[in-house]
Amino acid sequence: MTKKWELSALYANDVDQADKYANKYGTNQTFFDLADFFKNGNFDTVFIASPNGEHFSHIKQAIEADKNVIVQPPAVTNPAEFSKVEKLLLDHPRVLFFEGAYPIHMPNFKNIEAAVGKMAMVQGGNFCINA
Repeated sequence: MTKKWELSALYANDVDQADKYANKYGTNQTFFDLADFFKNGNFDTVFIASPNGEHFSHIKQAIEADKNVIVQPPAVTNPAEFSKVEKLLLDHPRVLFFEGAYPIHMPNFKNIEAAVGKMAMVQGGNFCINA
């Protein structure tokens, strides 16, 4: 919306998906090997939206390649991984790291918020919000 960002490189493990996004957002730099993407991709910031269990590995590769990171929550799956991310960031002081926020304005979030609000007690939860 701001026109301050542009898609300059794309990694995907699915050729059809890569072509779809590359055509939609206007990039001709697509990669199917993650190491090659971080080494040769023409970009300074990566948005990581892989499955949660892969986030740490992808964050690590990005930081080691001196790429800024925006990651879809949860950024990592445990405190030990986050400690490792903090250490990597100390070793790469120019890299910026940001965990995105859940889309609280989306209808599904509002539905969950309303349902949880009717509960007498919530001891824990794990919610998946799909738009």
